[in-house]
Amino acid sequence: MAFGSYGYLSGREAYLGSVLDPVFDGVVAGLYWIIDMRQYRRWAFPLIDVGMNSIAIYRMGMLLKSWAIGSLKRHLGDGIFEIGGPMYVPMFQATLTGLVFRVVCFWMYKQKLFVRI
Repeated sequence: MAFGSYGYLSGREAYLGSVLDPVFDGVVAGLYWIIDMRQYRRWAFPLIDVGMNSIAIYRMGMLLKSWAIGSLKRHLGDGIFEIGGPMYVPMFQATLTGLVFRVVCFWMYKQKLFVRI
């Protein structure tokens, strides 16, 4: 899957994408072998519980992001995202809301609730 073949990149970037495709394929194949074939999953749990509910975390990000930011401000104070200064507010918003959604996915995984199509 070269990035250039989908029109995302062009010129030199497309060439680099096509050169790096075997590397990405090797990483995915290696992870498949380690996690699925060898059944060595303990270290990969943060990837597994979110991956089992990838649709849910995607929809939470699309639909509940502003609600989560408002809730974090309400419960932790208005300045919670300004810890590192105003320049880092978007980073702290993304990190903390992602953590909230991650906790929801962990809870869903433990309850065996999976969103399926």
